[in-house]
Amino acid sequence: MRTGHPRVYAAEDRALQVVWGCLPSRTVAFGAGPATATVEVGPPPPVALRLRGVRPCAPGPGGPGAVTLTGLEPGHTYRWWWQPEGGRRVEGGPVTTLRPPPGAPLARFATVSDLHVGERHFGVLGGIGDLRPEQPVPYPVRAAAAALDEARSWGAATVVWKGDLTAHARAEEFWAVAALARASGTRALLQLGNHDRRARAATYTALGDLPLACRGVPLVEDLPGVRLVLADTPSPTDRWGHLDDEQLARIEEAVASAPHPVVVSMHHPPERHALPTSYPPGLTRPDSARLFDVLGRSGAALLLAGHTHRNRTYRVGDLLVAEVGSTKDHPGGWAGYAVHEGGIRQVVRRTARPDVIAWTEATARAMGGIWGLWSPGRLTDRCWSRPWTRWPSGRR
Repeated sequence: MRTGHPRVYAAEDRALQVVWGCLPSRTVAFGAGPATATVEVGPPPPVALRLRGVRPCAPGPGGPGAVTLTGLEPGHTYRWWWQPEGGRRVEGGPVTTLRPPPGAPLARFATVSDLHVGERHFGVLGGIGDLRPEQPVPYPVRAAAAALDEARSWGAATVVWKGDLTAHARAEEFWAVAALARASGTRALLQLGNHDRRARAATYTALGDLPLACRGVPLVEDLPGVRLVLADTPSPTDRWGHLDDEQLARIEEAVASAPHPVVVSMHHPPERHALPTSYPPGLTRPDSARLFDVLGRSGAALLLAGHTHRNRTYRVGDLLVAEVGSTKDHPGGWAGYAVHEGGIRQVVRRTARPDVIAWTEATARAMGGIWGLWSPGRLTDRCWSRPWTRWPSGRR
């Protein structure tokens, strides 16, 4: 997916997010239907590449950025465009806004994944480094804070933090995570990832009274129209995800007793095949099979995961599974969920704050540029609207 030129990254019911890696001028106009916007961007900031020295994070006079076009109609196909200053209009092609799920809107929540607070370099052998002397705050903290701020502005009052909160499970990293959560202006529901399991249990005390799925005990939170069930999958002994019989029974009870449709969240995505088809490894295949069986019997509607640092949505039978990428590396963003009486809508946006998107665009160079192509996923992986097809009619 990654190219320097502008492309549509997110399509909601009434808005489009257009992103770019570089621009041929510092001033560019964008439009779709009745929505237009003119943006001015700075030059690409520098990034440190282990094998190539200090380079601009992107080519061209205009650096990376994003713009949101609002005021559009749901379920309508628009031809969007962009036009550099002094240049010709470039047609971006057709894009269709989402139709909202059936029924009245009830709630909004968001998720952030794989913050890795404490990380200092990204990529194979730490080949990409952040060079922003005017920004003493490390890039994982900047990226997380900006993502949380954008999610709150979007309307999310509750945010699920889907694990790998820290890079090395150090006490100071957990203190920084707690400070981010308390400053976010949202209710933070926390899960641990495999990076966080390296810590001694006492280290988690840095999180204080923040709600946390931990020690094999899921966390349950009811919002208007939806129940959130946060599972605890990481193991202190390996990178795989695990769910023992006791936790599976608790998940099944939480789903079966819910007064609303249920969304289950985990750090590790389930494995659908006997052998892993991607890296890093997710929930073990035997535990994944048992989880699918439990969720199939109890009627959960949606399973959310992180861990892979990529965006992907797929079905396992009637269950919809959505993986969302990291806040701190390409493409860098957050996911928002609009709950309606009859369904749910997902949007994954790139974090648009200039200092953050400049960094996340630079990290697209990882693995020889393959990471920039692999991690974003397709537009249909990131943005979709689904009815509650799995919710038993007698429990509405």
